[in-house]
Amino acid sequence: MAVFSLLDINALRLLDILREYSDPKDVKPLSKAVLLDVFESIGQLSSEILHSAEDSQKISIVQSIKHLLMSRKLNDNYLFISCLECIDTTSWAGTTPGRPAVLQAEEFERIMQLLNSPDQVISRKVRVFHIIGSNSHICTDYANYQQSRSCHH
Repeated sequence: MAVFSLLDINALRLLDILREYSDPKDVKPLSKAVLLDVFESIGQLSSEILHSAEDSQKISIVQSIKHLLMSRKLNDNYLFISCLECIDTTSWAGTTPGRPAVLQAEEFERIMQLLNSPDQVISRKVRVFHIIGSNSHICTDYANYQQSRSCHH
């Protein structure tokens, strides 16, 4: 029988709530507010506890909200960036051995497009991730993606 600490149980419960409120096909009232609250709470967990919970539940917290990044609605993009700000970059940026980048090159490209967002708050928030991305595997993935696209044009 596995022994779980209270923090582990809280982390697992947060992931359950995330699953319940992040489904783009089943949007619940207040789901966006709940998502941000969940990410703020997750941000209080240690990386080890979060990674353990993600691994045991076979979920990536960032993958569960990637639809918000790819949305054409600025409010969705803002929510995605705000959620990402709440958590340690080791959860998504591919900067830690054994924790690959969660975002694909196309998704990183979308973040770079948001640098030019008409919403200045979004573009300001994205500048932080641009700096982080330049130090991660995401940057390499994005550069490879850009190079493959330029070869076909």
